[in-house]
Amino acid sequence: MIIRVIIYVAIAVIAIAILAEVRRWIKGSRLISKSQKAYRLSAAISLEALLLMFLFGKSISGCNPLFQISYWSTATALTFIVVVLGLLDVKATLVTFQEQRREMFSDLIGREKRKE
Repeated sequence: MIIRVIIYVAIAVIAIAILAEVRRWIKGSRLISKSQKAYRLSAAISLEALLLMFLFGKSISGCNPLFQISYWSTATALTFIVVVLGLLDVKATLVTFQEQRREMFSDLIGREKRKE
């Protein structure tokens, strides 16, 4: 029972986070690339689907064994997808950070040269 409550809360929190993130993207206040937006949105949607599968997983216990295997195989695949998307997002964040750092230092060097 407590696990179901935790899953319901997680689903609600992730849904609210998705809506808040999309709202920030629409306003244009986020400094992330389009690929990062795609990674984050895809990971959040995949995580929502995975949590829903966990929530309804017990209800398929009386179904065909082949259906159960495919159901839980899909859940496992979604888990790997969420992990891979998270790693891709981290990589994109690091690349964006390096580009911004390079730009910041080149601006700093340019200002120093103008002072001379």
